[in-house]
Amino acid sequence: TSVADKSIISAEATAQRFVVSGTAFDTGSGLKEVKLTLKKTDGAGSFTEQNFTLPISGGNWTTPETDLTAGGEGTYQLTLTAEDNVGYPNAIVRTFYYDKAAPAISGLTVDGQPVTDGGTAYTKITSVKIEGKVAETYGIKTFTINADGTGLPLTPGTNVPFEKTFPPFSEGSHPIDIKVVDKAEQESSQTVTVVVDTTAPVANGITFDGFSASGTTIETQNNPVEIAGSIKDSAAGRAVSGIDVGTVQYAITAATVTAEPTSGWKRLSG
Repeated sequence: TSVADKSIISAEATAQRFVVSGTAFDTGSGLKEVKLTLKKTDGAGSFTEQNFTLPISGGNWTTPETDLTAGGEGTYQLTLTAEDNVGYPNAIVRTFYYDKAAPAISGLTVDGQPVTDGGTAYTKITSVKIEGKVAETYGIKTFTINADGTGLPLTPGTNVPFEKTFPPFSEGSHPIDIKVVDKAEQESSQTVTVVVDTTAPVANGITFDGFSASGTTIETQNNPVEIAGSIKDSAAGRAVSGIDVGTVQYAITAATVTAEPTSGWKRLSG
């Protein structure tokens, strides 16, 4: 990992320990020594300041392996001081951030409906809007929804809101892929499926006590009366085929039978 000032390094960089290397030279009296100090300046966790006098080979130097795990996420400062044989020092300081956690995506909704990673949302609106929140401490490098990052936030923070409205979808099933990569190259992603259904369900074969109810009046002495039939909803391209209806309801109007009050809508099961 290159440690320019304000660099961000990840857990992957420290999986094999944290090592800094570089070059130093002096064209006058020659190079005497290179010293390095590593300390934590901000963030939770406990980190003991590290001080090294580094061996030099052909102007190249490398620090011993240093474990940042115990120190945890936060801001660290690296100070490198090179001194020549007549005592002239030269120092450079680099601040870097240790970012252990990947970005977090939460609170996804599709047109106001909560949906989780891998889930499906159904809507009759073709211009679908997805909303949510993202949390990332040290900054986002790329943030895309279906490979488009237009208008999406890159600022660090906790529960930063985002939203995206898509051009009109056709009826059917549409995947939405959300991908966030932070500045330490750590990635989080979620995928949801939106089913756009602009077609109303179709009722077929409705019968009362076995008699067809298509535009006729049925008289029966049975009480209760059995109502039967089928309901089908099949938006083009949807993942679920066959009957996929939220609720089926019926209502009875008293008509000329004054002894029977009009009922409200009642939900059927089955």
